[in-house]
Amino acid sequence: MPDISALKADADAVSQIIAAAAASDAAYRLDDGRLVVSAFNAGLNPPAWWQAIFDQLKSRGIKVAFVPTFLGWGGQAASFAAISHGFSDWGTATANSSDGMKREPVSRS
Repeated sequence: MPDISALKADADAVSQIIAAAAASDAAYRLDDGRLVVSAFNAGLNPPAWWQAIFDQLKSRGIKVAFVPTFLGWGGQAASFAAISHGFSDWGTATANSSDGMKREPVSRS
């Protein structure tokens, strides 16, 4: 899970981190062999930026199932849908806000 808050748009560093994880036998893969990859605060970079990274990794034999972690997934879901296997949200620090998040997916379907 590269931290995009720290790495910003450093595509080389993000690619290296993902490739290093792909080399591990412990890395989680789907039944079709794709490496499950997340990134903290993935929305700091646009989907096209991510797609370029995935294309580069694919040329190296690393196929990715992307599950980006957002700080507020609702505003990002539509633009990331085409490149994502699923979505994750960092969440909230309060119980009241947590209750509201439980209804989020239902209200957007």
